[in-house]
Amino acid sequence: MKITYSFLSLSDLSDLSKGEKLLEILSSYNLTIEKADEHEPIRKEFTLSRFKEIWKGRRLEGEEFTSCYFLFKGKREIKFMGMASWAVGIHPNSKSFNGISLWLTIPKKYDVNKLIKLGDDLFVWSEAIYGYITEDSKDPTYNLQIGNVYDGLPGLLWVNYFGAPYLKEPDFHILKDHVLVSHGARLILSERPDDEKLSDIDFLENIKKQIGIEWFWSRPRRRDLKVPYFDRTAITRKEI
Repeated sequence: MKITYSFLSLSDLSDLSKGEKLLEILSSYNLTIEKADEHEPIRKEFTLSRFKEIWKGRRLEGEEFTSCYFLFKGKREIKFMGMASWAVGIHPNSKSFNGISLWLTIPKKYDVNKLIKLGDDLFVWSEAIYGYITEDSKDPTYNLQIGNVYDGLPGLLWVNYFGAPYLKEPDFHILKDHVLVSHGARLILSERPDDEKLSDIDFLENIKKQIGIEWFWSRPRRRDLKVPYFDRTAITRKEI
């Protein structure tokens, strides 16, 4: 199975200790990084000194922001690839996010509880405002050209994470069988990531309606679309 993780954050992830904690999390799941770089293709051998160099970020001449793109991969026990990125000092009107994406190729009998626990750890690590885990063939948004969560939530997937901005909204109705995780909540739709009901549009639409259909992206764009307040002050520069 091919599993995708995606987490969006508006927190400052730039401190080296934050990057080192990410390495610790990946290592605890036997995700051994073998190659790393700041861009594709990922061909350079991974070393701790190179990681520290990448994680400190880059500021282009004449720019007011610093950014980091840490791309990595490995295949010693599980074939995987990922990208963690952060930026600070960006324009106050920017709709960009910090965060992490991770792609795993796992055997069908892989322990799904480990997949969920890894998701929890990445959600907490990134202080994400939104995130998910999906088996790629069950991702209904895969071929859609949509914007980020400023255009509404992309959809419902196997495991869904909602941060404080959503939970604070009185019209956002998280289902009763959710689990609180640190600063947010986790909602799982099925026991396994390859469950066929995750491709059932009626099943997904019913849950969206319970949460509030107006929180989800649609084409054409909904007139009653709702988006929570996103506090970007941790990563944006002050307006002059």
